[in-house]
Amino acid sequence: MTVRKSERGENLLAVFVKAADLLAYTIRTVCNEKHFRQRYRYETGTPCVDLARQIMHSVTFAEMIVVKDQQSRDARIAYQRAALQCCEALKSEITMANLHFGLNADKAGTWIDLIDTWKETCIAWIHADKKRYAGIGD
Repeated sequence: MTVRKSERGENLLAVFVKAADLLAYTIRTVCNEKHFRQRYRYETGTPCVDLARQIMHSVTFAEMIVVKDQQSRDARIAYQRAALQCCEALKSEITMANLHFGLNADKAGTWIDLIDTWKETCIAWIHADKKRYAGIGD
């Protein structure tokens, strides 16, 4: 059975794919000397990569949980929230790099837009989970 294009939802793996894209974009940006000067790359770039990697790990860990009871649902929610918290921390690192360490404002804006797009996908994922697991543990 086919689904009309207007009725199609976003793929459940979209949050994972977008997290992987965010991590790859972060690594490429940090490795580019035009965006992060070598003398600041370790101090400012490494936390950005670590946070993007933590987002990816949190998404992976949340997806690995099979929700059968309240405890597993809470664990999944905790990983989803951790990913969102890392998003905000990554945005603050990017802002700091832009304000104090020479990261181009256009590059910072593009990067933050990518994070916001991922964040919207993550929030939609959380809402879908709330509907899917509404009867568990309430």
